Amino acid sequence: MSLAAGLAPAAHAPRILVVGHGTRLAHAQRLGEAIAAAVPRWRVGVAGLGGAHPLPLAEPVDALLILHHGPESEAERHALAAAAEERGIPVLHLAAPPHAPTGTSPALVESADAAPAFLAGVVQGMLARQTEVWRLQQELNAVSQVTGGLRGEIHRMQEELQLASQVQREFLPRDLPSLLGVGMAALWRPAGWVSGDIYAAQRLDEHHLGVLVADAMGHGVPAALLTMILCRGLPTKETRGRSYRIIPPGEALARVNDDLVGIQQRATRFVTAVYAVIDCRTRSVTLAGAGHPAPLILRAAGGMEKVPCLGGVLGLFEHERFPEQTIQLAEGDRLLIHSDGFEGLFAGPDPPGGPSGDMEAALAYLPHFQALAPHADAESIVEAMAARVDQHLGSLHQSDDLTLVAIHAGRASA
Repeated sequence: MSLAAGLAPAAHAPRILVVGHGTRLAHAQRLGEAIAAAVPRWRVGVAGLGGAHPLPLAEPVDALLILHHGPESEAERHALAAAAEERGIPVLHLAAPPHAPTGTSPALVESADAAPAFLAGVVQGMLARQTEVWRLQQELNAVSQVTGGLRGEIHRMQEELQLASQVQREFLPRDLPSLLGVGMAALWRPAGWVSGDIYAAQRLDEHHLGVLVADAMGHGVPAALLTMILCRGLPTKETRGRSYRIIPPGEALARVNDDLVGIQQRATRFVTAVYAVIDCRTRSVTLAGAGHPAPLILRAAGGMEKVPCLGGVLGLFEHERFPEQTIQLAEGDRLLIHSDGFEGLFAGPDPPGGPSGDMEAALAYLPHFQALAPHADAESIVEAMAARVDQHLGSLHQSDDLTLVAIHAGRASA
C-alpha cells in the first residue's frame, strides 16, 4: 500500500482508529466514544487485536491509537505499528508506565489514563504535521530514486572505463623487441583507469628498432584516445617498389603533427613525444623530440647525460619542424626515455612550475635516475625504478601517468 493510500484526503473528515486487546477492548471502546465526543467531525472507529482479529488496516486510516496492557499480543502490536509506519500513518501508543511499549520509535507514547481531550489534542498535532511528513517522505523517495540512478550510472561508467583500460593495454606491445644485442624493457603506470601516456617499440628491419614514448595533455579517456591515434598513425617506413625507406624521426613527428592539427577543430589538444630510431649494428640512435622531457643516458663508464629535445609539442602548429640529433651508445650504455610523471612524483618541496621557481626542486627527479646506474640491463633498471615508485610517498595516489622505456646496448651477438 502506498504512502498516499494511508492518508485520507484533506477534504474528508479524518478517520481515527483506536485498537485494544482483550480486556483493553472495552477501554478502547470508551476512549473512542470520548474522543468522538471531543471532536465530532472526526470519524472514530474501534478495532480488536490478537486472536482472530486481523491487522485492522484494510481501510484508509489517518491516525492510529494502540492500547497496551501487559505482554499480551505484543508481537501483533509491533506488527501493526510497523505496518502503519510503512503506510505513513501516525501512531500514538497508550500505556500505563509499567507496560510502556518497547521498540516503537519513532511513534509517540502517552499514558493510557490521560484525559480524552488531551489525547485528542495530541492526535490533532499528529494530523497537522502529516502533510509535511508526507511531503518530506515524497522528497526522500525522489532522492532515493535519483541516488539509485546515480549508482547505476557510476557502475556503468566504471564498466566502460574498465573496458577502455583493457583496450588501451592491448595497444601496448606484448613483447618488446631485441636485436643484435640491443634490448629494452618498459614501465607503464596509469594514474587512473586509462593513461595519457603510451609507448611503442618495433623492429623496422634487420638492423633497426623504432621506439616511441608519448604523453598527451591531461588525463583520462580523451588523452588516452589521442595518444592511441598518434601511436597508430606514426609513419615508420615507406615502401617503393621492391625497396623501402625508414622514415627519419623528425619527418615522422612532422607528419603526425600535421595530422593532429588537421583533425582538431574547436578543442586544441597537444602531445609531447620522443621518437628514436636505433641502428643496432653501430649503436647509433637518431631521435627527435616534441616538447618532451629530455632522455637520459647512463654511461657504462660512469655518469649520466641529458639529451635535449628541441622540437615544439605536437598538435598546435601546422608545418612544425622537429630537429634530429644522433647519439652514440657504447657497449653497456643505457638510454632512458621517460614521461614527465616522474618529475612530479619525485619533485622536491617546490614542484616544477611552483611560485618559487626553484630549479633544484624541478630537477629533484634526476638523482632517482642516477641511482639506477648500478643496474646493467633494461629489465633490472625497470624493476629498480618500479621499486622506487612503490616506496615513494604518494605512490598509491599518483597525480600523473608514469612511463619509462629503458634501452640497453649490450654485447652484439655473433
